[in-house]
Amino acid sequence: MKTLLAITTYNQIEYTKKLVNCLQGISIPNLDIIFIDDVSKDGTQKFLKESKLNLIERKTPKGLTWSWNIAYRKFKTEGYDVLIIANNDILFTQQSLVNLINATKGKQLVCPLSTKRGAGHNGAIQDVLKYYALGINPNDPKNYKIVQNKLNLNKCIPMNRFNGFLFSMSRKIIESQFNEQNLINPKLTNVHQEGDLQRRLKEKPFLYLKSFVFHFKGVSFPKKGLVNGKDIRQNLNIYH
Repeated sequence: MKTLLAITTYNQIEYTKKLVNCLQGISIPNLDIIFIDDVSKDGTQKFLKESKLNLIERKTPKGLTWSWNIAYRKFKTEGYDVLIIANNDILFTQQSLVNLINATKGKQLVCPLSTKRGAGHNGAIQDVLKYYALGINPNDPKNYKIVQNKLNLNKCIPMNRFNGFLFSMSRKIIESQFNEQNLINPKLTNVHQEGDLQRRLKEKPFLYLKSFVFHFKGVSFPKKGLVNGKDIRQNLNIYH
């Protein structure tokens, strides 16, 4: 099982460092990890290079969807079996990834559990507390390893929608691509990608109850992206 884990970055270097730290203990056969940066200005690229991590960079900011589509093209053309797309503001364990990769076999799209806040608009479904009485607080990032160790339900359940902080896809996803070059409509620069893909999926996305990913919700897109409660993050001038 050849897997590509593509992590998107744009500034927020302190969270990228937290993620890189948790990656140090991960060793999975046939797993390639790349970072795709959208012209960060806070030293993110320098840090990733000095850490000897695989980095794809560009000279002009294009938005999050552009990064997702770069990952998709690499996945599609280089013969990967699984593509995992992830934010930089997350924490996970090796077992989180191994379980998710295994659960993706034969399914178009599979997502992990998170916290209610971490799963955002899909918190009612992807919240770990909906399925487990953990005895610890999953909202504390210090507990993400303990939470993963407590998961024992080897089950996938269908969802009506998903949150894109991290999701895994098999090559069946090609059936639902936007076009030959793109998984997502490039015009959707920073938001609405999940809904766009959701509408094209040939099957519902699945939630795997044995994989947990902690998400520092609200880091990638802070509240300044909202005006009078309306999302203005499609504007690249606002985003960058």
